[in-house]
Amino acid sequence: MEVPEIKERLEDLKQIKSVVIYGLEAHACLMKTCFDLIESGYEVHVLADGSSSQTMLDRKVAMWRMAQAGAFLTSSESVCLELVDGCKSPYFKVFLSNCSSNI
Repeated sequence: MEVPEIKERLEDLKQIKSVVIYGLEAHACLMKTCFDLIESGYEVHVLADGSSSQTMLDRKVAMWRMAQAGAFLTSSESVCLELVDGCKSPYFKVFLSNCSSNI
């Protein structure tokens, strides 16, 4: 969840408008964090391949609920490609050659 220390740090970084989240118990902690961040005005990107729950049903329902609330469901590779600015970046080939072993 959006604990006071994280909330304070995000407020200090006023230029931050989007966050990427991932973690365990997608149907509990991750979903609550997502809702808190959306309510606080952040654009939230959830790493679907970096999130889990004890059951597949819990995970699927959590992903659906977060998407319905306005979160963007994405993958770790997609986020990394966006962070290196896709094929325009000098880091693209390095990333591409290492992505399967590092993600």
